[in-house]
Amino acid sequence: MTFAPSNTITAYLNPEFQVQGDEEYIRQIIAERERLTATILNVKENAQYELRELLDAQQWFNTGTSQASSDTVTRQPRYGFRTTFDLVAFNAGVAIPLGATTFTLTATTIPPLIPFANSLIPTDGYGAATNANGFFFINDPLLFVTTNVMTPALQQVTITNNTGAVLTQCYWVFEYLKT
Repeated sequence: MTFAPSNTITAYLNPEFQVQGDEEYIRQIIAERERLTATILNVKENAQYELRELLDAQQWFNTGTSQASSDTVTRQPRYGFRTTFDLVAFNAGVAIPLGATTFTLTATTIPPLIPFANSLIPTDGYGAATNANGFFFINDPLLFVTTNVMTPALQQVTITNNTGAVLTQCYWVFEYLKT
């Protein structure tokens, strides 16, 4: 199974565009496509972050495979995805305590389980947090996030807070490929 833009809730704009019909129908289709174009650009180019999975407009290792019957190459892009976590909100709005705190993603959590068929390949993880001592960036020696999101069923995120105070705000962004 392959994951491409059609497998995500983020809009994807097909580069092919042909319209046939009367003038009113053509106007309606063009207006809908312009709204879709604006939505896609706002999500991708303005780096919109949502508490759900988004197609992040990255393509990794756009590999090609030769066709035996010709010299053409079939492109097989690997699309990048992004999920943003508000870890304080995930903790029922309660500040993140010192030590390790583990959250389990489910179908009803925000964000929910990340859908994929075989595996996720992490490409980036970043974020920041605040507490009474100042600002901390995730993957600082005093603050880091790990995840076991390697199966479609059990997905957990663990934050380890060694900053000396509870975290009052904490946002983590997880970027990945799907196989």
